Parts: sequence; structure tokens; C-alpha cells
Amino acid sequence: MPLPDYRVFSQKIDHLKVLAKQLPSTIPIATKDDRIVEVFTKIPVSDNPAEHWEIFNRRMDVLFGNELRDSNGRLRHVKRGTLGIDLVLEYFDDAASKGTLNWDLAAIKIDRLITEFQILR
Repeated sequence: MPLPDYRVFSQKIDHLKVLAKQLPSTIPIATKDDRIVEVFTKIPVSDNPAEHWEIFNRRMDVLFGNELRDSNGRLRHVKRGTLGIDLVLEYFDDAASKGTLNWDLAAIKIDRLITEFQILR
């Protein structure tokens, strides 16, 4: 049986998926030249489970850290599409399935995106 922290994290991912589908068309579609693809390429997932949390944390901080906001206070790297938030959501699913994250701390990163998406839609 999964730990309660994992269930909460998984529910947050599901909520984020719903919100991602509701992002307005004013949010640009990501391309292969956008920051999300760059970060996922430069910071690859390791086969070593001990490194999974560090990689997750680094990726999320580089893409969606609080200091990465535009002049309107919005996160700069939120983009729609398969090379944007869909890629991030696939990564979240994969990271969760491996069971090697610090769920409480990872949930903070997810909460930041949930709040952002709620504002954007």
C-alpha cells in the first residue's frame, strides 16, 4: 500500500493535469527551442535512484523557481503542448512511479504550478 504522502502527491499531479487542459490559448505552445526541452536534455534522468530527487528538484527549480517570474508575476517557462507542460507532466508521472522522490518537498513544487495554472486559466 502506498504511503499517504505518495497518494497526496499523486492527487496533486492529477489535479495539475486537469488544470493544464484548461490553460488558455494565450499561453504559447512550446517548441524544441524552449527552456523545458533544454532543461530536460541538459539534466537527464539518472538510472541511480539515489539521484532522482536531486534531478527532480534541480529541474523544477531551473524551470519554475519563484525567482523565475516575468514583470506580471507569472512563471516564465509555462508553455502548452507536448514539448511544454505535457512533457513536464509525463516526467511527474514517471518520477512518481519510480517511488524515489521526497514526496513532501516534491509536492511544494507541484503546488507552485497548481497555483500558477489556477491564475492563468
